[in-house]
Amino acid sequence: MTEMRSMNAKRVNRADLLRALQQVENELLPITAELCGFKAPKPKVSLKIPAISLGSAQQKENNASTSGKNEPQARKPSPAQFYRVIGRKQSELLPEPVDSKKKYPAFLEDVDRISPERMVALSVTPPEKEPLVAWSRLWPVLRGLLSEYTQTHQPDIPAIVRTVANGYWLERIPREQRLRWTANVQVLVDRPERTRLFNHDYKQLLANLKHLRGQTGLVIYQWLRQPGGRVQVESSRQYETRDWQIPDAGTSVFILSDLGLLDESGVAQRAWIKLGQRLRAAGCNPLVLLPLPTRYLTPALVNLFDCISWDRSSPLQKTTYVAPQNLLETSVFDDDSTVAENLLAWLSPAVRVEPALLRAVRHQLSAQDVDVGHEVAAWHHADVERTNLGFHFQAQPKVIEKYRKHFAVLRDKNPELAVNIAKLILEYHRHLFPTQRYEELLLLAALLGKDVPANPQEIAEAEQHMRELVKAGWEQADELPGIYAFLLHQIERQPLDVVGKYDFYQALWGHKKYELGAPDGGEIPKGFDPRHVLAFVQRTVSNERDYVLFQQGQQALQLGTKQGFEATDEHGFSSGSALAHFTTTSGLMLRQHHKADGEIVKSILPLNDKETLAFPLEEEEIQQLDVAGESITLERFQKPKWADRIRYGKEEIAVVSGGVTYYWINPVLHKELGSLRGFWFYEPDNTIRGTYWAESTGTDQYGVYADITIAGIPQRFRWVEPTAFMMGSPDGKNGEAEAGRYDNEAQHQVILTQGYWLAETACTQALWQAVTGDNPSSFKDANNPVENVSWQDVTDKFLKRVNKQYPQLKLRLPTEAEWENACRAGTTGAFNFEGELSLDKVNYSGIFGESGWAEGALHKTAAVKSYPPNQWGLYEMHGNVWEWCKDLYSDYPAGSVVDPLQEQIGSNRVLRGGSWIYNGRHCRSAYRDYSDPGARAGNFGFRLALGHELSPVRPGRAVQQPIGSHAAAARGGQAGDGQRGSSRRKKK
Repeated sequence: MTEMRSMNAKRVNRADLLRALQQVENELLPITAELCGFKAPKPKVSLKIPAISLGSAQQKENNASTSGKNEPQARKPSPAQFYRVIGRKQSELLPEPVDSKKKYPAFLEDVDRISPERMVALSVTPPEKEPLVAWSRLWPVLRGLLSEYTQTHQPDIPAIVRTVANGYWLERIPREQRLRWTANVQVLVDRPERTRLFNHDYKQLLANLKHLRGQTGLVIYQWLRQPGGRVQVESSRQYETRDWQIPDAGTSVFILSDLGLLDESGVAQRAWIKLGQRLRAAGCNPLVLLPLPTRYLTPALVNLFDCISWDRSSPLQKTTYVAPQNLLETSVFDDDSTVAENLLAWLSPAVRVEPALLRAVRHQLSAQDVDVGHEVAAWHHADVERTNLGFHFQAQPKVIEKYRKHFAVLRDKNPELAVNIAKLILEYHRHLFPTQRYEELLLLAALLGKDVPANPQEIAEAEQHMRELVKAGWEQADELPGIYAFLLHQIERQPLDVVGKYDFYQALWGHKKYELGAPDGGEIPKGFDPRHVLAFVQRTVSNERDYVLFQQGQQALQLGTKQGFEATDEHGFSSGSALAHFTTTSGLMLRQHHKADGEIVKSILPLNDKETLAFPLEEEEIQQLDVAGESITLERFQKPKWADRIRYGKEEIAVVSGGVTYYWINPVLHKELGSLRGFWFYEPDNTIRGTYWAESTGTDQYGVYADITIAGIPQRFRWVEPTAFMMGSPDGKNGEAEAGRYDNEAQHQVILTQGYWLAETACTQALWQAVTGDNPSSFKDANNPVENVSWQDVTDKFLKRVNKQYPQLKLRLPTEAEWENACRAGTTGAFNFEGELSLDKVNYSGIFGESGWAEGALHKTAAVKSYPPNQWGLYEMHGNVWEWCKDLYSDYPAGSVVDPLQEQIGSNRVLRGGSWIYNGRHCRSAYRDYSDPGARAGNFGFRLALGHELSPVRPGRAVQQPIGSHAAAARGGQAGDGQRGSSRRKKK
């Protein structure tokens, strides 16, 4: 269009042509331009350059893209996207900080100060460490290996009998041989750091050996460093250090050691090989009780030492052969890593794992599958840190989270075993400091749920103790030194799924992440309550700052300071279109991003004077921003279907529909009424001024209202904005069919391009009598809806009179589409309220699909406003009386329709809403009824509407189909006493 020349620039300019472009198709643009006075220039001569030969692959790609056409297809531009505020209310998650004495969040308000006297361990004795092998099974083996045969004074009678029986002379009397402990036993104990796991096992075995054998001839040496060097020996109940000497030949040498197998450097193993060679050369056969599986042994050690694997699954026999292996290149733990990690997973609920607990849990597992080697591998695993008392997992959230997730997998496979292990953890730690004990109990409760081996009172005590501890971290830090650091360290070892189950853990997590500046972003994990996460974050008031939420371009939704928003660039352009203004003293905001798939992502974002925050949204997504004590809900939308075009100003959003400009009125947070919803209105500010026909206007929780007085009777009208909605009821082809539907309710899209006003109640008897001078109603009461009026009565007797007296009102009946849209009030179900249909919500027969009456039904009309209104403030849209509509009754069109109004085909007029005499099925939003326009009945009434004052009521753009055969389902209710009129046609 830029190449066209204007023939009459004074009358029409290019701006007019651009406006036309927004409203016509591309094919019609040349014609429109010519009608506007523009003429296209003659086509220029263009030089066609021969195509350059391309490679086969590129040529194939080009051929595929052109699909045989001479010119590539133009890429269809994506529709423009816009943002608007659709909700505004008080924030329950991030209230504005205020200076007050209230220092703690709600879950800590009633928590008592913690007492140091209560922070003591229970006076209980933990269970003994389970032995590697039961002593009743081990001592016979040791006696056999550390004993010798000696001759007694008693004659060997069986030997004498055998000699004499064979005819031999007794040269000497044979004596009995008896097995007894060897006279001298030297015990060598090796206790390097790597075998700390077995210190108690060594100590217990030596005590039992002294008790069984006696200490005569028993010498116990403990290596101080390397084997063969200095030793420590007990002498007269005191310990002394000396050089170790090779024992005499024949002395029994009993060794408790790993023979250096757990030293991955190989230095200790080589030292043991040298010592074994010295012992063999001295005529000693050293016996080693090895707290390791035989697969750890090497041929060199087996050749020098008589090795017995010391474990419950071991046969307790000397190992005679092992396969060669290279321990200098391969760790002894490599083959045990998978089973060891399973063992660690079972132990992961424990804050600290002592050797006794490790042994007890290992013994809960199969002896064939889990042996002492896996116990050692778990003790030496890279994911744990060993101390003098035991080990704990690495202080990395991913490490402990990995094992506790693995615990959940193992728990699901064997829940009974999980409960047994939980019992062991609690039993072995009953003597510990209560903080650790309660921490483990809460963790087990989170992992096992109702199967945790503890009663609810214990868990409640644990939760209360942790709350006291958290409160003390901020209130009693001087009285309890180190508690604050302990709390921060404690939260590091809690996996996120456990943190999410307890308010106090979430508070600690949030403090560490946001107050102390954790570097891993602002996203809050799923299941976390932002109120708990932010319990100790930004509790003080800072200086007030003004911010603006605005749209910049078609995709960017941003938040920045008011000063930055109002600033202009060098060309005089501002930052964008404002959506909301607010003032806050907080330094944080909460963003809740509602994705199209239903996922909600919550993030904490900082507010400052320099950065502008961006919130990109995909199509069909919304988000909620909690800032300045408010919760602001925004959506991303395209031009509404009912609008011709849309525009953004500096402080407003507006659309044009049918020559009328509608402005988006943002939701308002009212001090008394709470959140007032947003809406499209034909005035640009939320004072709703300019409705000249009304005596007063305003907004409330339902929307805009306008009050007028007709013949001395006050009436309130509700504004219904332009919209697009699904009219009718689903038939089950694309989902579940609506219960009770009839086949004349074909669901189709309706677009209403103009707003309208609708009376919030049916016309009352008081209003009818004030206008007409009579009252035809059967149930006379001034506040009850008028009934026994026909469609012709309403139009000829009522509307003509009132419009003559009040011509500015242009009162009328609503169209059928307007009525159903107003009844639904944005809902899509059978009724416009939540929950089940009942007599406290609707005046009907009390039965849904059959004829008859339920107990409690009124059997008559009720006063208007007797039942709760719908979301748009309209009363009794279901039940009470049928309401006449403007339309002639006809079948619905097959497709989408714009501003439908049927006044050309048919003879019966539409009735909607059900009534007091009919069942609930006929009170549905989608149900359609009809009757002769002259018919009257004790349940026929109406509701007033008035069209937009700035344009005609309807341009009649609906495309209607001729009436075919009418096939409606059978009625469930009855007309009763002939009140519906004789000309009303029965449905089949």
